[in-house]
Amino acid sequence: MPAQSGPEEQTAAPTLREALATFVESKGTAEGDGRYATESERVLTSWIAWCEERGVETFDGLDARTLGAYARHLKRRVGARESDDGSGISGRSAHQYYARVRAFLSWAVAWEYIAENPAAKAVAQNELPEESAGSSESRQQFWRSETREAIVRWADWRAEDALDSEWMDGATAVRDRALVATVAYTAVRGAEILREPRDSRRRGLRWSDVHLDDGYLEVLGKSREREEVPVPPQARRYLERHRRRQNPPNADWPVFESGHLPSKYALVRETVDDEDRIEELCTPARIDDALRTLGLAPPSLTVEGGRRILARLSEESGIREDGDVLKLHGARRGLGHELYQRSAELAQVTLRHKSIETTHERYTDIEAKRTGETVGEILDEER
Repeated sequence: MPAQSGPEEQTAAPTLREALATFVESKGTAEGDGRYATESERVLTSWIAWCEERGVETFDGLDARTLGAYARHLKRRVGARESDDGSGISGRSAHQYYARVRAFLSWAVAWEYIAENPAAKAVAQNELPEESAGSSESRQQFWRSETREAIVRWADWRAEDALDSEWMDGATAVRDRALVATVAYTAVRGAEILREPRDSRRRGLRWSDVHLDDGYLEVLGKSREREEVPVPPQARRYLERHRRRQNPPNADWPVFESGHLPSKYALVRETVDDEDRIEELCTPARIDDALRTLGLAPPSLTVEGGRRILARLSEESGIREDGDVLKLHGARRGLGHELYQRSAELAQVTLRHKSIETTHERYTDIEAKRTGETVGEILDEER
Protein backbone atom coordinates (compact mmCIF):
# COMPACT_ATOMS: atom_id res chain seq x y z
CA MET A 1 0.00 0.00 0.00
CA PRO A 2 1.48 3.42 -0.91
CA ALA A 3 2.54 5.80 1.82
CA GLN A 4 0.54 8.71 0.34
CA SER A 5 -2.69 9.97 1.87
CA GLY A 6 -5.57 7.71 0.85
CA PRO A 7 -8.70 5.85 1.87
CA GLU A 8 -9.27 4.08 5.12
CA GLU A 9 -9.15 0.30 5.05
CA GLN A 10 -12.30 -1.03 3.38
CA THR A 11 -13.87 -4.45 3.00
CA ALA A 12 -14.99 -3.75 -0.58
CA ALA A 13 -13.88 -1.49 -3.40
CA PRO A 14 -15.77 1.82 -3.39
CA THR A 15 -18.00 3.06 -6.17
CA LEU A 16 -16.60 5.71 -8.49
CA ARG A 17 -18.42 8.43 -6.56
CA GLU A 18 -17.20 7.15 -3.19
CA ALA A 19 -13.63 6.97 -4.46
CA LEU A 20 -13.88 10.49 -5.87
CA ALA A 21 -14.66 11.92 -2.43
CA THR A 22 -11.51 10.33 -1.02
CA PHE A 23 -9.43 11.37 -4.05
CA VAL A 24 -10.52 15.00 -3.74
CA GLU A 25 -9.79 15.04 -0.02
CA SER A 26 -6.36 13.54 -0.65
CA LYS A 27 -5.44 15.95 -3.42
CA GLY A 28 -6.84 18.94 -1.54
CA THR A 29 -4.43 18.22 1.29
CA ALA A 30 -1.51 17.52 -1.02
CA GLU A 31 -1.96 20.58 -3.24
CA GLY A 32 -2.33 23.07 -0.42
CA ASP A 33 -4.55 25.72 -2.01
CA GLY A 34 -7.07 23.13 -3.18
CA ARG A 35 -7.38 24.45 -6.74
CA TYR A 36 -6.33 21.16 -8.31
CA ALA A 37 -8.79 19.26 -6.13
CA THR A 38 -11.64 21.66 -6.88
CA GLU A 39 -11.15 21.52 -10.64
CA SER A 40 -10.66 17.75 -10.55
CA GLU A 41 -13.88 17.32 -8.60
CA ARG A 42 -15.80 19.34 -11.19
CA VAL A 43 -14.43 17.41 -14.17
CA LEU A 44 -14.61 13.98 -12.53
CA THR A 45 -18.16 14.51 -11.25
CA SER A 46 -19.23 15.16 -14.84
CA TRP A 47 -17.28 12.11 -16.06
CA ILE A 48 -18.80 9.84 -13.42
CA ALA A 49 -22.29 11.07 -14.36
CA TRP A 50 -21.44 10.20 -17.98
CA CYS A 51 -20.35 6.71 -16.86
CA GLU A 52 -23.48 6.19 -14.75
CA GLU A 53 -25.69 7.06 -17.73
CA ARG A 54 -24.05 4.06 -19.41
CA GLY A 55 -24.51 1.74 -16.45
CA VAL A 56 -20.95 2.01 -15.11
CA GLU A 57 -20.79 2.83 -11.39
CA THR A 58 -17.71 0.92 -10.22
CA PHE A 59 -14.11 0.42 -11.32
CA ASP A 60 -14.97 -3.10 -12.50
CA GLY A 61 -17.05 -1.63 -15.32
CA LEU A 62 -14.19 0.42 -16.76
CA ASP A 63 -12.03 -0.70 -19.66
CA ALA A 64 -10.30 0.81 -22.68
CA ARG A 65 -13.56 0.74 -24.65
CA THR A 66 -15.27 2.86 -21.98
CA LEU A 67 -12.47 5.41 -21.99
CA GLY A 68 -12.32 5.39 -25.78
CA ALA A 69 -16.04 6.18 -25.83
CA TYR A 70 -15.43 9.03 -23.38
CA ALA A 71 -12.66 10.38 -25.60
CA ARG A 72 -15.06 10.31 -28.55
CA HIS A 73 -17.65 12.10 -26.38
CA LEU A 74 -15.09 14.86 -25.79
CA LYS A 75 -14.33 14.94 -29.52
CA ARG A 76 -18.02 15.48 -30.27
CA ARG A 77 -18.07 18.38 -27.80
CA VAL A 78 -15.12 19.90 -29.64
CA GLY A 79 -17.02 19.35 -32.88
CA ALA A 80 -19.97 21.21 -31.38
CA ARG A 81 -17.70 24.16 -30.63
CA GLU A 82 -16.38 24.13 -34.19
CA SER A 83 -20.01 24.17 -35.39
CA ASP A 84 -20.52 27.35 -33.36
CA ASP A 85 -22.39 25.79 -30.48
CA GLY A 86 -21.57 27.66 -27.27
CA SER A 87 -21.87 24.45 -25.27
CA GLY A 88 -18.76 22.97 -26.90
CA ILE A 89 -15.17 22.86 -25.65
CA SER A 90 -11.74 23.34 -27.19
CA GLY A 91 -9.38 20.49 -28.04
CA ARG A 92 -7.10 21.70 -25.28
CA SER A 93 -9.92 21.45 -22.73
CA ALA A 94 -10.74 17.95 -23.99
CA HIS A 95 -7.17 16.85 -23.30
CA GLN A 96 -7.22 18.51 -19.87
CA TYR A 97 -10.48 16.76 -18.93
CA TYR A 98 -9.13 13.41 -20.08
CA ALA A 99 -5.91 14.00 -18.13
CA ARG A 100 -7.93 14.50 -14.92
CA VAL A 101 -9.66 11.17 -15.50
CA ARG A 102 -6.34 9.47 -16.24
CA ALA A 103 -4.84 10.86 -13.02
CA PHE A 104 -7.83 9.67 -11.00
CA LEU A 105 -7.51 6.16 -12.42
CA SER A 106 -3.75 6.13 -11.78
CA TRP A 107 -4.57 6.89 -8.15
CA ALA A 108 -7.08 4.03 -8.20
CA VAL A 109 -4.41 1.66 -9.56
CA ALA A 110 -2.09 2.67 -6.71
CA TRP A 111 -4.82 1.79 -4.22
CA GLU A 112 -5.51 -1.49 -6.03
CA TYR A 113 -9.12 -0.62 -6.89
CA ILE A 114 -8.36 -1.44 -10.51
CA ALA A 115 -5.57 -3.55 -11.98
CA GLU A 116 -4.48 -1.14 -14.71
CA ASN A 117 -5.34 2.31 -15.98
CA PRO A 118 -7.62 2.02 -19.03
CA ALA A 119 -7.29 5.76 -19.69
CA ALA A 120 -3.57 5.27 -20.31
CA LYS A 121 -4.19 2.78 -23.12
CA ALA A 122 -3.08 4.15 -26.49
CA VAL A 123 -6.19 2.78 -28.19
CA ALA A 124 -8.36 4.99 -25.95
CA GLN A 125 -6.15 8.08 -26.09
CA ASN A 126 -6.02 7.89 -29.88
CA GLU A 127 -9.73 8.75 -29.90
CA LEU A 128 -9.05 12.22 -28.47
CA PRO A 129 -9.35 15.22 -30.81
CA GLU A 130 -6.36 17.27 -31.88
CA GLU A 131 -5.35 19.56 -29.04
CA SER A 132 -5.50 22.57 -31.34
CA ALA A 133 -9.07 21.83 -32.46
CA GLY A 134 -11.71 24.44 -31.73
CA SER A 135 -9.14 27.03 -30.63
CA SER A 136 -9.14 29.49 -33.53
CA GLU A 137 -9.84 32.95 -32.19
CA SER A 138 -10.92 34.16 -35.64
CA ARG A 139 -13.85 31.74 -35.51
CA GLN A 140 -15.37 33.20 -32.35
CA GLN A 141 -18.22 35.63 -32.84
CA PHE A 142 -19.23 38.39 -30.41
CA TRP A 143 -22.48 40.24 -30.98
CA ARG A 144 -22.16 43.97 -30.41
CA SER A 145 -25.02 45.66 -28.55
CA GLU A 146 -26.10 47.29 -31.84
CA THR A 147 -26.29 43.88 -33.50
CA ARG A 148 -28.30 42.44 -30.62
CA GLU A 149 -30.87 45.23 -30.70
CA ALA A 150 -31.10 45.18 -34.50
CA ILE A 151 -31.83 41.44 -34.79
CA VAL A 152 -34.42 41.59 -32.00
CA ARG A 153 -36.13 44.53 -33.73
CA TRP A 154 -36.15 42.61 -37.00
CA ALA A 155 -37.61 39.48 -35.37
CA ASP A 156 -40.23 41.66 -33.66
CA TRP A 157 -41.25 43.37 -36.92
CA ARG A 158 -41.33 40.01 -38.71
CA ALA A 159 -43.63 38.50 -36.07
CA GLU A 160 -46.04 41.43 -36.03
CA ASP A 161 -46.13 41.62 -39.82
CA ALA A 162 -46.76 37.88 -40.10
CA LEU A 163 -49.68 38.17 -37.69
CA ASP A 164 -51.14 41.13 -39.61
CA SER A 165 -50.49 40.04 -43.19
CA GLU A 166 -50.39 36.25 -42.81
CA TRP A 167 -47.50 35.95 -45.28
CA MET A 168 -46.06 33.25 -43.01
CA ASP A 169 -47.37 31.26 -40.07
CA GLY A 170 -47.83 33.76 -37.24
CA ALA A 171 -47.20 31.25 -34.46
CA THR A 172 -43.86 30.29 -36.04
CA ALA A 173 -42.79 33.92 -36.36
CA VAL A 174 -43.74 34.59 -32.72
CA ARG A 175 -41.77 31.52 -31.66
CA ASP A 176 -38.74 32.72 -33.62
CA ARG A 177 -38.97 36.15 -32.00
CA ALA A 178 -39.06 34.60 -28.52
CA LEU A 179 -36.07 32.41 -29.39
CA VAL A 180 -34.01 35.34 -30.66
CA ALA A 181 -34.84 37.47 -27.60
CA THR A 182 -34.05 34.62 -25.20
CA VAL A 183 -30.68 33.97 -26.82
CA ALA A 184 -29.89 37.68 -27.13
CA TYR A 185 -30.71 38.79 -23.59
CA THR A 186 -30.03 35.82 -21.28
CA ALA A 187 -26.61 34.48 -22.39
CA VAL A 188 -28.13 31.00 -22.41
CA ARG A 189 -26.41 28.31 -24.47
CA GLY A 190 -28.30 26.87 -27.42
CA ALA A 191 -28.01 23.32 -26.08
CA GLU A 192 -29.57 24.44 -22.79
CA ILE A 193 -32.90 25.42 -24.34
CA LEU A 194 -33.02 23.41 -27.59
CA ARG A 195 -33.02 19.68 -28.21
CA GLU A 196 -29.82 17.76 -28.81
CA PRO A 197 -30.79 14.47 -30.53
CA ARG A 198 -27.61 12.70 -29.34
CA ASP A 199 -28.25 13.55 -25.68
CA SER A 200 -31.44 12.16 -24.13
CA ARG A 201 -31.30 14.64 -21.24
CA ARG A 202 -31.25 17.66 -23.54
CA ARG A 203 -34.83 17.50 -24.79
CA GLY A 204 -35.42 21.25 -25.04
CA LEU A 205 -36.89 23.84 -22.69
CA ARG A 206 -40.35 23.04 -21.30
CA TRP A 207 -42.86 25.53 -19.92
CA SER A 208 -42.41 23.85 -16.53
CA ASP A 209 -38.83 25.21 -16.69
CA VAL A 210 -40.01 28.78 -17.31
CA HIS A 211 -40.68 30.99 -14.27
CA LEU A 212 -41.41 34.39 -15.75
CA ASP A 213 -43.01 35.84 -12.61
CA ASP A 214 -39.77 35.14 -10.77
CA GLY A 215 -37.61 36.07 -13.75
CA TYR A 216 -35.65 32.91 -14.48
CA LEU A 217 -35.43 29.74 -16.57
CA GLU A 218 -34.30 26.39 -15.22
CA VAL A 219 -31.95 24.58 -17.61
CA LEU A 220 -29.58 21.63 -17.75
CA GLY A 221 -26.28 23.51 -17.70
CA LYS A 222 -22.96 22.73 -19.29
CA SER A 223 -22.01 21.03 -16.01
CA ARG A 224 -25.06 18.75 -16.50
CA GLU A 225 -26.53 20.15 -13.31
CA ARG A 226 -29.80 22.12 -13.12
CA GLU A 227 -29.07 25.85 -13.23
CA GLU A 228 -31.15 29.03 -13.07
CA VAL A 229 -30.82 31.50 -15.94
CA PRO A 230 -31.83 35.12 -15.17
CA VAL A 231 -34.39 36.48 -17.66
CA PRO A 232 -34.45 40.29 -17.94
CA PRO A 233 -37.66 42.11 -18.93
CA GLN A 234 -36.42 42.55 -22.50
CA ALA A 235 -36.66 38.79 -23.06
CA ARG A 236 -39.52 38.15 -20.65
CA ARG A 237 -42.11 40.10 -22.63
CA TYR A 238 -41.48 38.13 -25.81
CA LEU A 239 -41.68 34.82 -23.97
CA GLU A 240 -44.98 35.92 -22.43
CA ARG A 241 -46.40 36.83 -25.85
CA HIS A 242 -45.20 33.52 -27.24
CA ARG A 243 -46.85 31.58 -24.41
CA ARG A 244 -50.16 33.38 -24.96
CA ARG A 245 -50.02 32.67 -28.68
CA GLN A 246 -48.94 29.04 -28.30
CA ASN A 247 -51.38 28.36 -25.45
CA PRO A 248 -49.60 25.19 -24.28
CA PRO A 249 -52.07 22.54 -23.03
CA ASN A 250 -49.74 21.40 -20.24
CA ALA A 251 -46.48 22.33 -18.52
CA ASP A 252 -44.48 19.64 -20.36
CA TRP A 253 -45.10 21.33 -23.71
CA PRO A 254 -41.89 22.50 -25.43
CA VAL A 255 -41.34 26.25 -25.39
CA PHE A 256 -39.69 26.19 -28.81
CA GLU A 257 -41.77 23.64 -30.67
CA SER A 258 -40.36 21.96 -33.78
CA GLY A 259 -42.17 22.38 -37.07
CA HIS A 260 -40.76 19.10 -38.42
CA LEU A 261 -43.85 17.29 -39.73
CA PRO A 262 -42.38 13.75 -40.02
CA SER A 263 -41.47 13.83 -36.31
CA LYS A 264 -45.01 14.85 -35.42
CA TYR A 265 -46.53 12.19 -37.67
CA ALA A 266 -44.33 9.57 -35.99
CA LEU A 267 -45.83 10.45 -32.60
CA VAL A 268 -49.34 9.81 -33.92
CA ARG A 269 -48.30 6.52 -35.51
CA GLU A 270 -46.83 5.36 -32.21
CA THR A 271 -50.12 6.07 -30.42
CA VAL A 272 -52.95 5.39 -32.88
CA ASP A 273 -53.57 1.85 -34.18
CA ASP A 274 -56.17 2.62 -36.85
CA GLU A 275 -54.44 3.25 -40.20
CA ASP A 276 -57.38 5.20 -41.59
CA ARG A 277 -57.37 7.42 -38.51
CA ILE A 278 -53.61 7.93 -38.83
CA GLU A 279 -53.98 8.98 -42.46
CA GLU A 280 -56.75 11.38 -41.48
CA LEU A 281 -54.73 13.05 -38.71
CA CYS A 282 -51.31 13.14 -40.35
CA THR A 283 -51.75 16.15 -42.60
CA PRO A 284 -50.13 19.59 -42.26
CA ALA A 285 -53.51 21.16 -41.53
CA ARG A 286 -54.56 18.73 -38.79
CA ILE A 287 -51.43 17.42 -37.10
CA ASP A 288 -51.05 20.14 -34.45
CA ASP A 289 -54.65 19.86 -33.28
CA ALA A 290 -54.29 16.08 -33.33
CA LEU A 291 -51.30 16.16 -31.00
CA ARG A 292 -53.16 18.37 -28.55
CA THR A 293 -56.25 16.15 -28.66
CA LEU A 294 -54.14 13.05 -28.07
CA GLY A 295 -52.12 14.76 -25.33
CA LEU A 296 -48.84 14.24 -27.21
CA ALA A 297 -46.18 16.91 -26.75
CA PRO A 298 -44.39 17.62 -30.05
CA PRO A 299 -40.61 17.48 -30.20
CA SER A 300 -38.63 20.58 -29.36
CA LEU A 301 -36.69 22.50 -31.96
CA THR A 302 -33.15 21.10 -32.24
CA VAL A 303 -29.93 23.06 -31.74
CA GLU A 304 -29.25 22.73 -35.46
CA GLY A 305 -32.77 24.00 -36.17
CA GLY A 306 -32.11 27.01 -33.95
CA ARG A 307 -28.91 27.74 -35.86
CA ARG A 308 -30.77 27.63 -39.16
CA ILE A 309 -33.48 30.00 -37.92
CA LEU A 310 -30.92 32.53 -36.73
CA ALA A 311 -28.97 32.27 -39.99
CA ARG A 312 -32.20 32.74 -41.98
CA LEU A 313 -33.14 35.86 -39.99
CA SER A 314 -29.63 37.20 -40.48
CA GLU A 315 -29.84 36.62 -44.24
CA GLU A 316 -33.34 38.11 -44.51
CA SER A 317 -32.45 41.24 -42.58
CA GLY A 318 -28.87 41.71 -43.76
CA ILE A 319 -27.81 41.96 -40.10
CA ARG A 320 -24.40 40.36 -39.70
CA GLU A 321 -21.43 40.44 -37.38
CA ASP A 322 -18.06 41.05 -39.02
CA GLY A 323 -19.58 39.95 -42.32
CA ASP A 324 -20.81 36.58 -41.02
CA VAL A 325 -24.38 35.45 -40.41
CA LEU A 326 -25.35 35.53 -36.74
CA LYS A 327 -24.59 32.45 -34.66
CA LEU A 328 -26.03 31.23 -31.38
CA HIS A 329 -22.82 31.41 -29.40
CA GLY A 330 -22.13 34.97 -30.56
CA ALA A 331 -25.02 36.26 -28.47
CA ARG A 332 -23.66 34.74 -25.25
CA ARG A 333 -20.10 35.89 -25.86
CA GLY A 334 -21.18 39.38 -26.84
CA LEU A 335 -23.42 39.89 -23.80
CA GLY A 336 -20.75 38.47 -21.51
CA HIS A 337 -18.16 40.83 -22.99
CA GLU A 338 -20.46 43.81 -22.45
CA LEU A 339 -21.34 42.84 -18.86
CA TYR A 340 -17.70 42.15 -17.99
CA GLN A 341 -16.81 45.74 -18.82
CA ARG A 342 -19.36 46.81 -16.19
CA SER A 343 -18.66 44.15 -13.58
CA ALA A 344 -16.75 40.87 -13.67
CA GLU A 345 -18.98 39.55 -10.90
CA LEU A 346 -22.15 40.39 -12.85
CA ALA A 347 -20.75 38.63 -15.91
CA GLN A 348 -19.89 35.58 -13.80
CA VAL A 349 -23.42 35.32 -12.41
CA THR A 350 -25.06 35.85 -15.80
CA LEU A 351 -22.78 33.39 -17.59
CA ARG A 352 -23.03 30.97 -14.64
CA HIS A 353 -19.31 30.34 -14.40
CA LYS A 354 -18.29 28.30 -11.36
CA SER A 355 -15.48 30.68 -10.47
CA ILE A 356 -14.53 34.27 -11.21
CA GLU A 357 -11.21 32.97 -12.58
CA THR A 358 -13.11 31.29 -15.43
CA THR A 359 -14.78 34.59 -16.27
CA HIS A 360 -11.45 36.42 -16.22
CA GLU A 361 -9.97 33.81 -18.57
CA ARG A 362 -12.81 34.31 -21.07
CA TYR A 363 -12.22 38.06 -21.29
CA THR A 364 -8.46 38.43 -20.98
CA ASP A 365 -8.52 41.19 -23.61
CA ILE A 366 -10.49 43.46 -21.29
CA GLU A 367 -8.28 42.59 -18.32
CA ALA A 368 -5.16 43.34 -20.35
CA LYS A 369 -6.56 46.71 -21.43
CA ARG A 370 -7.51 47.61 -17.85
CA THR A 371 -4.08 46.60 -16.58
CA GLY A 372 -2.39 48.67 -19.27
CA GLU A 373 -4.48 51.71 -18.38
CA THR A 374 -3.71 51.28 -14.67
CA VAL A 375 0.02 50.98 -15.35
CA GLY A 376 -0.18 54.10 -17.52
CA GLU A 377 -1.89 56.05 -14.73
CA ILE A 378 0.80 55.00 -12.25
CA LEU A 379 3.57 56.02 -14.64
CA ASP A 380 1.89 59.40 -15.20
CA GLU A 381 1.79 59.98 -11.44
CA GLU A 382 5.54 59.35 -11.20
CA ARG A 383 6.40 62.10 -13.66
